[in-house]
Amino acid sequence: MQGRQAARDVYDIYMLSKKIMPLHLFLITIPEQFRRGMVHWYRSFSRNELKLELLDLDISDKNFDSQEMIQYLEDEIKLFVKEGIKK
Repeated sequence: MQGRQAARDVYDIYMLSKKIMPLHLFLITIPEQFRRGMVHWYRSFSRNELKLELLDLDISDKNFDSQEMIQYLEDEIKLFVKEGIKK
């Protein structure tokens, strides 16, 4: 993922996770290569770069906090990894 589209994709995942299905539950339903890809992305993406890219998006929620979003997604992926280890 690169640039503004990557930021939009991450934002969309965040909103879907909060409103439709938590990310850690969704990840269980998708093929393993996509799960691995999400975990790899989580371990390697630049938090600062994502915050800057989010500034370029037209986000209608004026109370949106990029740090809160990043922390939420990190918590969801950590929960997924933790639950995966239990199985």
